[in-house]
Parts: sequence; C-alpha cells; structure tokens
Amino acid sequence: MNFVNATWHGRARRHALAFLAAMTLALLFHGTARAGMTCSSSSPSPASFNFSTPSGTFTVPRDAPIGTLLTPWTGMQGNATAVWSGCNASANVWYGPAYLAMLEDESNLVSVQGVTYIAYKTSVPGVSLIGRASSYLNGGWSPTQVLRRKGNGWVTLVNWSTSSNTSDVRFGFAMQFAFVKTGVIEGGTTNPPGLAFQVGIEADSGTNPSHIGNVNLSGSATFVVLSCTTPDVTVEMGKYPLKHFTGQGSLTPAKDFNIQLQNCPAGMNSIKYQIDPTTNVVSAIDSIVALDAGSTASGIGLQLLNAAGTAAHPLSTTIVFSGYQGATGGSYTIPLKARYYQTGPSVQGGIANTSMMFTMTYD
Repeated sequence: MNFVNATWHGRARRHALAFLAAMTLALLFHGTARAGMTCSSSSPSPASFNFSTPSGTFTVPRDAPIGTLLTPWTGMQGNATAVWSGCNASANVWYGPAYLAMLEDESNLVSVQGVTYIAYKTSVPGVSLIGRASSYLNGGWSPTQVLRRKGNGWVTLVNWSTSSNTSDVRFGFAMQFAFVKTGVIEGGTTNPPGLAFQVGIEADSGTNPSHIGNVNLSGSATFVVLSCTTPDVTVEMGKYPLKHFTGQGSLTPAKDFNIQLQNCPAGMNSIKYQIDPTTNVVSAIDSIVALDAGSTASGIGLQLLNAAGTAAHPLSTTIVFSGYQGATGGSYTIPLKARYYQTGPSVQGGIANTSMMFTMTYD
C-alpha cells in the first residue's frame, strides 16, 4: 500500500519546483491514459452526510490576535471505512476521495497554531470556519490534512495505489471543524451553512470525481466579545500663581487621578494599556508634553507620573495591567499622577490645558 500527499498535483502554480516534480511523478506512474473508478451503485453510502460545526456560546477577548482558535475542534465526524465500496482499481493508478468546498472563502489564508488553513466565511464578521479531513484508503487512515480553497476546484488530499488490478476496494473519509478569528469581531451568532462540501471518489488528478455525496453542516455558535468599560478621565490641575514657577524644572504639586476599568469580565488572558500624547512631546524621557493649541499660558508643560509620583510614567509604551484577575474579573483602577513642569526660562499666565489618549488592549 502506498500513500502520497496530493501536493504533487500540477495545480499549485505558485510553486514551480513542485510542479516540475509533479510532472516527473506523473510520467513515472501513469503514462498516457487516465483511468476511471467504478464503484458499487450504492456508493456513496450514505448518499449525503450531516456533520456539525462547534455549537454553544464562546467568549473572545476584543483584541485577540488574528488566527486565535475561538472554539475547540469538533471530533472527527464520519469515520466510515466503506463510503465507497465495491470499487474496481486498475494497477498503478492513484485513487482517493476528492473534496470540493461549496462555502465562500475569505480570499486569504490564516495561520492557526503554526498550520495554514483556508478561512471560510460565516454570518459573523471576523469569525471564519476552518476544516480538515482524513481519508480511508483500502486499509488505513491517512494523516489529517487541511481542506483547500474553493477556487482550486476538486482536490484529493491523499491518494492510494495498487500494483495490480484490484476489486472490492473500499474508501471512506472523516471531517472536523473549528471557528477562528480572521478580523474584528463585534459578536453574534453563526447561521448553519447547510451544504458546505461535496465529496466523491476519483482516479488520478481529482478533476472528474464520481459517486458524489453532499456534506451538510448544522449547528450555530454565539460569540461574546470581552472588554472592560473605560470612561474618559478629566483631571483638574488647579490654579497656581506665577511666583510658584522659579525657573526651568520647577514643579507644581502632583495631582492624583485614576483610569477606571469597570465590569471587566473573567476569561481574558491579560489587559494592557498605553498612554499616547496628542500634543508635542517636550521630553520623552521625563514624559513631559506641550500644552494644547487652545491654551494661553506658556513656558510650562504637563508631566505624567507613576502612582507614587516618584518617576515619569512611560509614554507610547504598552504596559500590562497586573491587577486583573482572569478567574473572576471585576472592576479596577490604574492610579497615576500629573503635574505642571516649567519648560521655558519664564512662564506666562493663562489657560494651561492638554490631553492624552489611553488605549486598552484585551487578549
């Protein structure tokens, strides 16, 4: 019994060397004529297949990276060893189950745990279906392989051959599915896709299969996006007489403020935050930013400090919030301080406003 991966088929135009190797193998094994496959009139058995996608409610952090597996894989469904039975195989011809995707794909590939899959669209933006299959080839199951793109037509993931004419050959297949993140997810429920694939039995190239059956998918999954509520923050810095500023580097007392993380759900891996200035940076090392265009005061900037007020808080730097409890969730605060910092040789009185933007990331 011989197996060979179908990657040697001449369809993969992007891989010139693989195409040349495929042509060499084709000449070695098949010569000139392409044989067909005849099987029992009752093949496939059953005539159609009803499989399930993952079902239930699943949570996903808002900023989980592309390629995050959103659900567990279903078990291998089917596992039948005689979907096509009573088949007659000619010597030195490659045979195997062929697959055709009926779903619309996302026109891009997605890497999941180091494996590249075709991402098929669902009714929930950002959520795609991926699948893989195994073929039973007259005595043994092939390794599990990724289902391919619809635009490539019929594909045979693996093939089997015999050195002599053989009758009563049996073939089967099994498939499993999972959902994966491929874009921004707002949440929602997938609709059952219905007819998703066709499968048939084929000799040689997988372009003209026979004894075709439908694979119907049912089941729906609801996706809930996880994030905290983070209100805007206004810090009243107070009023200071000009005599308070005695020269470059002079400071006002630091004002306490908090970034609120409210109603954070359980189940996220981490919460990160970043604070970015919206005005010019006077000193990146000391985290001092300029006043905004509407301010009338001059000669001062605003300095962002850590909770203790002992050091500058980094700007434009992603920081992990260590207080989050993934098992329970909850509400939290990120304590910080701010103060005015004299940046020029003299200070002119007036309105002294500025702003910064904080960005929360959940994964």
